[in-house]
Amino acid sequence: MRISRGEIIFYAIIIISVIMVNPPIMWMVNRHAMENPLTFNFPTIWLWLQFWYFVMIASFLISAIYLKRWRCFQDAKEIVPEPKMNLEGGGK
Repeated sequence: MRISRGEIIFYAIIIISVIMVNPPIMWMVNRHAMENPLTFNFPTIWLWLQFWYFVMIASFLISAIYLKRWRCFQDAKEIVPEPKMNLEGGGK
């Protein structure tokens, strides 16, 4: 099955977001945060992490809405209940 362009973009955004909240990148952000501990009256590291977590969540939500492979109603098959089995036991 071929991966669509939207899925490639989604996977790229998720990979970049996960990399941006990992320790090697956080070390570089921490150096900036030591010089500027507050950005818009919020801790700089906290804003950095919240931004990338928001990017991940928004990416999931947008992908769930627009990607065809993620749609749960694409098959549109009607659910048919199976008949109940007799579980009473005995020789009847």
